[in-house]
Amino acid sequence: MAARKASRAGKDWYSISVETLRSWGFLLLILVLLIVAFLVWRSVEGRSVEHQAEAVIADAGRMLQQLAEEKRLPTFASEYAAGRISLDEARTKLAAKDFPGALEAGQKSRKVLSSILDALSLRGSTACAATRFTQRSCFCFLAPRARSSAHS
Repeated sequence: MAARKASRAGKDWYSISVETLRSWGFLLLILVLLIVAFLVWRSVEGRSVEHQAEAVIADAGRMLQQLAEEKRLPTFASEYAAGRISLDEARTKLAAKDFPGALEAGQKSRKVLSSILDALSLRGSTACAATRFTQRSCFCFLAPRARSSAHS
């Protein structure tokens, strides 16, 4: 027994089984893979928000151009100004790489401008107002000018 204690006292290292090392290595590998997967997911998510913001801003820009040519726009001057200001804010945030803020401002602008376009198209036709809520499409009831732009 004393010989055994003497042989242990002389050792300053530990013995770890190969199976334990494999287990720790496997856990470490899984942890590294999870971290890498999380970082890739965050990167893709960031690009997705960026692309969504760009698409919404482009859509709102097209609506703004369409409304600029509208003769009946003065009735919606305050809403048009709010939509334009919100679109400018979205473009500024996009340039500053604040993609969630740009997306939010762009959606706000698109919502306001879309409501103006809807109101202008509904104003020309009372039949459209009745079918709009049931079919969500009223191309056949639009005024002649609006009908040609709706199909293109």
